[in-house]
Amino acid sequence: MGQRNQLFVIAKINGRYRRLAAIHHQSLYGVTALEACLNILRILQSPANRIALLHELRHAARLKEEDWPRKIGFAKVSVADIPFSFILTCLVVGAGLRAKDSYHALVQNLPFNLSFDGSDKKDGITVFNITEMTQVRYCFLSSLPLIDGRALHSTWPDSSRRIMVQDGGEGEWTRVEQVVAEEEISGQKESNSVDSEISEISSLRVSSLVKVLNSAIASSPSELPKILEKASLLPDYHPAANSKLYADPTDVSNFEQKENTIDLGPFELTTEQILEVLEEASKDSIDVVNLNFSGNLNITESFLKEILIKFPRLETLYLFNTPQISLEKKIGLLRGTTIQLYDTELLALPFVKEDDGMIHGFNIFEPRLIPLYGYIKPVINQMIIMGYCDTKLVPRDTDGGINIESMFDKCILLDAFGRDHVCIPFGEVNLKPSALIAGIAQYVHYAMKQQLYLDIAIMNPPAPNIAKQLAMPHTFEDSEDSFAVGTISEYLYRTPNDSWSLSHIGGWWKKYSKIAPGEWTLAVIGETDRWDGPRKECVKIRYAFVSADPPTDTEDSTLDSYVPKFIIRDFRGFLESIIPDTSDQQQILEIWNRAVEPTTPSLALKLSGRQEVESLMRALVYPVNDPGELQNQGTTLSRSASRTSSISID
Repeated sequence: MGQRNQLFVIAKINGRYRRLAAIHHQSLYGVTALEACLNILRILQSPANRIALLHELRHAARLKEEDWPRKIGFAKVSVADIPFSFILTCLVVGAGLRAKDSYHALVQNLPFNLSFDGSDKKDGITVFNITEMTQVRYCFLSSLPLIDGRALHSTWPDSSRRIMVQDGGEGEWTRVEQVVAEEEISGQKESNSVDSEISEISSLRVSSLVKVLNSAIASSPSELPKILEKASLLPDYHPAANSKLYADPTDVSNFEQKENTIDLGPFELTTEQILEVLEEASKDSIDVVNLNFSGNLNITESFLKEILIKFPRLETLYLFNTPQISLEKKIGLLRGTTIQLYDTELLALPFVKEDDGMIHGFNIFEPRLIPLYGYIKPVINQMIIMGYCDTKLVPRDTDGGINIESMFDKCILLDAFGRDHVCIPFGEVNLKPSALIAGIAQYVHYAMKQQLYLDIAIMNPPAPNIAKQLAMPHTFEDSEDSFAVGTISEYLYRTPNDSWSLSHIGGWWKKYSKIAPGEWTLAVIGETDRWDGPRKECVKIRYAFVSADPPTDTEDSTLDSYVPKFIIRDFRGFLESIIPDTSDQQQILEIWNRAVEPTTPSLALKLSGRQEVESLMRALVYPVNDPGELQNQGTTLSRSASRTSSISID
């Protein structure tokens, strides 16, 4: 814990501890470090993440010895350099985001096989051991005696490492590998002396278990509870039961019935065998909503097409380590659905690093006109965020809102590199409506808790923050899914956040999409009355959901001068327009209300007035001149006379 802290995830793989993921977290001190640790533990132990985590542990067990010590750089990282992308995602989200606490931090991914002292570990490291998924272990490590030297040697072998060994009351520093070797020899001698005594007991116990499990599998449904109740009294019942069931896929269908999750990841099945298992499972009236085919190299594109037809209510599809089907084809198959995809490459993309040789960290960023990795059409197309740190001199409209358009005309902005507005597109986040709304609500909660002003500058860029919020969007649901982790949007997470790219000169943020009929844009405006106000003063947040009416017969929407008739709604009105089911509406509304609950009545989330929204749209989405050019050149223009529009508020 300290100014420079690294966090590692390890596990015992094939009898030896292995490194699976690592990140760097700057300034991780005291209570914050403890809270981050607790958050990561909850994520790693959450049942909602169990299928993905268990698959990556199985994948680790299949790696060859030469796969582990591969050399991975810091500046250039490929998808192949991130073999455990879900574990890394859990570590990044867990350390960098606590939505309820309005906490966000930028973290950097490190090589998965990094040595414990291979980075700037000025103040120690934090280690998580996920060998036992239901009982994840952890430690804060700053020197060798703080963790068992044998485990450390197993994870990071080093012939020069020594530990203190007590001998007759006196301590002696001894090489770890020597201690381990001597203990193995001693342990072997002890085990040989009792092997003969145990063998008879062991064989009797095993034969009893096998007999009971065979009876259970062949039994009728009415007999099964009694048999299993007796079997559970035998030692080693649970691991033996799992081993027996996983040995034959034909047995699986008997136990997968009445389950909405079918996990076939542990099996190496042909597509014919899979279809046989699924056919049995689909005979029951319960809808299958989660399917796991991870690691199966037999599945094909045509097989997935068939699966999507057979299971129209599918919600989650796990396809880790299935490289025989390209990511492009997987996305093509899922386009138009609301199925959440877990894929090794898709999860790894946010952490890919390309060393382009550019100086000063300046990056070239060209927004994608067509989403590259997006397949779920978002119910909110984009979010426009504006932040003002001192509004004493800001011109006001008659309804009390800020006249945003005139602020650009009069160059009332932060500075030449002012980060007063950004646009966040949601075309590649791949979330169903309820999850997308819940994740956005978490960011609004974050914005409402910011003190002094809504910071959207280089030290706290919104894009990676929102990417994490959307990767774990269920925090305010208070359910088993509260710590469920999904994919971090590569498009948002890798958006350049250097001064150049965030400035009005670099201008990646100014790529706003015009509002089409039926599409929605969320506007979020953060205002602080005084720059020199008290530290406890939080920013005041206003919002509006904005859509557009279709053009009339006399309007030409292709003209640059065309401005549509805007529709403005509060959250309830927006919800009613996109979610037809009233019970679903109520559930989403409750989550939104929990997220935006103010600390004091004066800081309650408020709806922006019509004049403020219209001014925002004219300034950013439908400008006569580029707003960045207006600021940089110091040009003062009056656009209100030349642009007219109308707004309807429902």
